[in-house]
Amino acid sequence: MPGGDQSKQSPASDTHAPSTKRSTPSDVANVKIFDLPPKLIRLIFAKLDSIAEVCKLMEVCKKFADVAKSPELWKCVKAEDPITQRARDQSSSRLYRFVTYESRKDRNEEIGAKDASEALKRRRCGLALAVDVITSRAGDQLESLDLVDCYPNFPRYDHQMTDDDLDVISDRCSKALHTVRLSPSSFLSGSKILSFAKACLNIRVLHMISCPSLTDILLGEIALACPRLEDISVSRCKSFHGEGLHARLIPVHDTLRCLDISETGTVLLNLPGFMRSYAVLEELNASSCTDQLRIEGPQLEDDDFRFRTLVRLDLCEVDVDAKLLDRVVSESTHLRELHLSPVVRFRDMIDTAFLFKLPWPPLKLLSLESCDLHDEVWQTLFNTLSPSLTYLDVAENRSLTCSLDVKDGQGFPLLRELDIRRTSTTEETLEMLLSISPALESLNSVGCMHISRGVRKDPFRLRVVDESSNAGPAASQSSSPLDAAPHMTHTTTRNGK
Repeated sequence: MPGGDQSKQSPASDTHAPSTKRSTPSDVANVKIFDLPPKLIRLIFAKLDSIAEVCKLMEVCKKFADVAKSPELWKCVKAEDPITQRARDQSSSRLYRFVTYESRKDRNEEIGAKDASEALKRRRCGLALAVDVITSRAGDQLESLDLVDCYPNFPRYDHQMTDDDLDVISDRCSKALHTVRLSPSSFLSGSKILSFAKACLNIRVLHMISCPSLTDILLGEIALACPRLEDISVSRCKSFHGEGLHARLIPVHDTLRCLDISETGTVLLNLPGFMRSYAVLEELNASSCTDQLRIEGPQLEDDDFRFRTLVRLDLCEVDVDAKLLDRVVSESTHLRELHLSPVVRFRDMIDTAFLFKLPWPPLKLLSLESCDLHDEVWQTLFNTLSPSLTYLDVAENRSLTCSLDVKDGQGFPLLRELDIRRTSTTEETLEMLLSISPALESLNSVGCMHISRGVRKDPFRLRVVDESSNAGPAASQSSSPLDAAPHMTHTTTRNGK
């Protein structure tokens, strides 16, 4: 019968039933990372902050070394100079044991037999080897490559980027590459930079810092080749003079958000006209141009124009039209960072007191070094911007004492960094500033001659003394009678004598 057959087969089916034993917490605790499959280890490595930390894990074991070479972990690479102190402080020197000093034999096995002969022809040291290793491991998955701090201070040919390095990057990684920051180099040709830009059509961020071959015409051709550019930096490119800059960047006028022309030969910039054409521009750095850049606004009467999109503006050592600066301050509703230091040369003498009476946006960072501030302007600045500031630099203002008339509830609640170097600040004023800045983490008071040397070295000792003095009465009230007994005995003995 069917029923009898099922009863006879049920014991057999029970014997072959799978085990339902669950792992206990003790079993899970005994699992080591070395026992995990490579896929899970790769997911763990992907949570690390930088590629330098991934490279340090290569020294643990062969399994970690194999996982660390996965292209998924090399999508965003920031290489730094292994010799500078900053690289040592960030524990990234080991990165260059694998990137810069890896053996030729291992590298040739990785890149394959076809490319081995070409690799041997290339230079096998310095930046060239770093580029070779990074691009071979990342392949077409490389998205961001930052080489600005990789051997930045070495004049040797081996330690600077060349045309061959650009060829390697474009041949292997042009598919997904969208961010490129090239290290300073005197060996890059303009034609090779242009061919690199044409090969990497998806580039959105391009920084070419201290590149002598970059000219105004070349920048215009790059803008034509890369219509998606959002961030351009030509800082310290001495051959760049900003001629026709307004027209040369028209191909990217709908996407350009950040522009850095600092320390170049730019001599004139019509800021209102430029902002009208580049309506999404958020950051502009035009500081320290060699020929003393003059920023003016001949079309200031145009009421339809507004500096609505500006978030960061750096005009250090720039000849600024005073009326234009007033308009920038009053109309840049999204402005959060403003640099007017170390010396701003105004063609029309500007009334700083009137400037700070304007409806300022809620700035987070303000630098007014060497702007001839006085206490009246300082008080107005405090009343206007104190609730939002996180960084404030008023250094080199000799007549500024930093004294304030503080009302109830006023202060710098968000201020984290304050620079008052070489001002006339006193210790009493410094103590007051510390009391109204609860979040302050960095305070520079070097050169303040009205402050003692010990306080200048450690200004936060005033805050410590203040806290201990406030804690004194509370401590005395909470003391027990046993703690007070020795004091009473001593007093009695002294009176008895």
